[in-house]
Amino acid sequence: MHPPQSSGQTPGPQGPFPPPMSVGSHGSTANFGPGNSGQGALQDAPRGFPLPHARSFSQGAMLSQQGGPAPQFAPRNSAQAAPRFGNGSTVSSQGPPRLGALPFQASQSSSGPQPRSASPPLPSQDRQSSGAQFGFGAQPGHGTPGQGSASKPIFGVPLARLYERDGLAVPMVVHQCIQAVDLFGLGVEGIYRQSGSLNHINKLKGMFDAESQNPALDFRNPENFYHDVNSVTGLLKQFFRDLPDPILTMEHHDAFIAAAKKDDDVVRRDSLHAIINALPDPNYATLRALALHLYRIMDNSHVNRMNSHNLAVIFGPTLMGSDPSTAITDAGWQIRVIVTILQNTYQIFDED
Repeated sequence: MHPPQSSGQTPGPQGPFPPPMSVGSHGSTANFGPGNSGQGALQDAPRGFPLPHARSFSQGAMLSQQGGPAPQFAPRNSAQAAPRFGNGSTVSSQGPPRLGALPFQASQSSSGPQPRSASPPLPSQDRQSSGAQFGFGAQPGHGTPGQGSASKPIFGVPLARLYERDGLAVPMVVHQCIQAVDLFGLGVEGIYRQSGSLNHINKLKGMFDAESQNPALDFRNPENFYHDVNSVTGLLKQFFRDLPDPILTMEHHDAFIAAAKKDDDVVRRDSLHAIINALPDPNYATLRALALHLYRIMDNSHVNRMNSHNLAVIFGPTLMGSDPSTAITDAGWQIRVIVTILQNTYQIFDED
């Protein structure tokens, strides 16, 4: 069996500032004016991991971005709602999501909010070091430093450690970048493919490493990212590249590749879904936020020209990492993994 070629066709059919909103579409053009936002209060307190998980299983037929619109769902109870577009309006949210407030955990959080310090340590925390042997990840503190010392770095820190320290299911930098692109980048041609300003990326990286909840990092205001949405996408990609262990983890890398080699679309989707359900909670929550966001990018591909294959070419090695000895042979399969996830986002990350 030969891996699919990246040039061919795709297989198958947060903090002291006001809480960020969910997302909205601004039609066919990029809007770099001030974003509309609600002023609701951050209500969900961090909770520990309620185990075992009750994550979703695939239901229904395969989704295809060439088909009709994605199914409509009732609003979620977290900041990662699955919006449908049409009027270009924005909606307020409850701020950066916390693990205890995610849908797959809500049924087991009847005891109410717990203090942040009550969160138990995450299991298997030593697995993040497995990516180092493949050259994946970077030491925190690179880039232009912000004001003060980088006492709470974001870049190069394992997702598990970020959750233990900050109590957020999705790291603040991911949350801010996603909402900036949702507000100002859905209509930008080549979004995530275009390169931003390295100088801007390094400045923003240094600011997040210094204090991720700095009000100057509220990306609903485009002045806070220099009106440069391509630098925001570069910053988000840099965050995932700098993780010591990729978000899909080196532990599951071979399993993802094996699942991608399955010819049957439904079997491949369900195999990938099972592996995703086995990811650590911070990885699952962050992947869910990113996948829903990239689906919104795809939903506007008639304007931005970024379909599932184009996005997968960019995010395949970024999300999966690679062994240098198999990087070339794995590249096509990595693209297939991401394409399948993106085309089936609402089966893999559904309401239950």
